[in-house]
Amino acid sequence: MLLGFDHVILVVESCEAAARSYEQMGFSVTRREDAAKGPSENRLVVFPDGSYVELLQLVDPDYTAKHRFNGLRQIGEGWADFSIRTDAIDAAKARLDAAGLLAAGPSNYSKALASGDTWTVRIVNAGRGTGHPALPFFVEDATVRSLRVPDGRTAHTNGATGVGRVTLVVGDLDEVVRQMSIALDTQPAVLAAPAGARRAARYDLAGRQVDIVEVDDNTPSELKAVHDARGDCLYEVAINGATADAFDPRHCHGGRLRVAANA
Repeated sequence: MLLGFDHVILVVESCEAAARSYEQMGFSVTRREDAAKGPSENRLVVFPDGSYVELLQLVDPDYTAKHRFNGLRQIGEGWADFSIRTDAIDAAKARLDAAGLLAAGPSNYSKALASGDTWTVRIVNAGRGTGHPALPFFVEDATVRSLRVPDGRTAHTNGATGVGRVTLVVGDLDEVVRQMSIALDTQPAVLAAPAGARRAARYDLAGRQVDIVEVDDNTPSELKAVHDARGDCLYEVAINGATADAFDPRHCHGGRLRVAANA
């Protein structure tokens, strides 16, 4: 079954600079103690519900040139992707295959830690780099989750408790809903369209939400500006918390982010 959000990914120019910004916004930032440096670096903002924000910096030029996020990175910092946690990844892949949707995997991804432990996760990617860029990738832990997602710093002074909602901006709502309904194995509800959008839909996912908004190309708006620059993409992340707050995207390194009570 699908268990909710695993993590959201923010591509940044500097992990250190992004980590400082997020600490200043009241988030606790974790540096996982990997055994060796790789072609990318990351920092994690881990929440009590187990979901997290990954601040990702692509470092090695050859690796970056081939990476599925390189096109977005060239445009600028910002949200790149989101993932869904599952305990049945083979079933998720079978569902995608049966519907004829492009999906890579399941593939195993492992990393060694400085402690000598190794974590492994199984991944199926139906989204950016394989299928439609608005679709997520799916994650199933094959080892103890706390090895991959350290749970020692999950309290945040801004009251954040977990990834509550992601909002995607797209050009064709009908097509994205068709594919997302297969990927999430459920149907959406109609959602009132926000400013700058023609239509919108909402999926409920284990008490969390995936919102899809269709941009109105005839109306100047922030939605249109983001869609013009980045195409169909992850537009905003709402973090559950006790007190509503919105952050300046410049401080968020290009990612529209807010803390919302009961997001």
